[in-house]
Amino acid sequence: MVPYLDLPPLRIGQHEFGSFGLLVWAGIIVGWFIARWRARQVGLDPHVVSSLVAVCAFFGLLGSHWVYLFAYHPEVFRANPWSLIQIWQGMSSYGGMFSATLAGAVYLRWHRVPFLPYADVCVFTFTHIWFFGRLGCTTVHDHPGCPSQFWLAVKFPDGPRHDLGFYEWLLCFLWIPLVHWLGRKKQIDSPPRGTLTHAMLIAYAVPRFFLDYLRATDLPGCDVRYGGLTPAQYGCIAFVLLALRFFMRQKTRQEA
Repeated sequence: MVPYLDLPPLRIGQHEFGSFGLLVWAGIIVGWFIARWRARQVGLDPHVVSSLVAVCAFFGLLGSHWVYLFAYHPEVFRANPWSLIQIWQGMSSYGGMFSATLAGAVYLRWHRVPFLPYADVCVFTFTHIWFFGRLGCTTVHDHPGCPSQFWLAVKFPDGPRHDLGFYEWLLCFLWIPLVHWLGRKKQIDSPPRGTLTHAMLIAYAVPRFFLDYLRATDLPGCDVRYGGLTPAQYGCIAFVLLALRFFMRQKTRQEA
């Protein structure tokens, strides 16, 4: 089984920095450089991509916290309305994805820039940022699963459990090679724009849907279920349907 990590915060003077926050910001910084590099590869404007990453990061962090509050733990907001701006106290990955996508789409439309080519660059970048983000989750164990004797279970203080943040970090070792393989041709339309984005929607959503069945139900503050599914599982369904619609339309165009 996997040992339980308990990393102390980094102290600089009178300030403390937790491992999760440090890794998230490291991911955003690395992602900024990767996005510019990828933009140059496919002939897109790296300056637009830089601004787009900043917009998506800001609204993604904000939206992830708001969805965490209102979809998962509304009692936290009712008890403390100031929690609305305390973005470090709980995040929803799907909330961040949806809000970042919406903000990015508005930004690109405002500047009259086509969405799908830049979306492919952002998704290519996202997998690398996610590596750091889920490594942060692994260090703070904020996604505990149900008790298990599985060989990859983590030895939590109350006994071995699945650690879903750790599992998603391991999946990054598949997702990152996948986007590099899909993006191996450097022309903007090869593969057709949007292919990488929608392929990753499926590659992320399918394992995430089933991983959510492993979430803890015996701990305080467990994720709420709606109709037996977590909010993230409904997001997974939406992602798969959106991707299937795209690929069906691509197939229709090729046959026409």
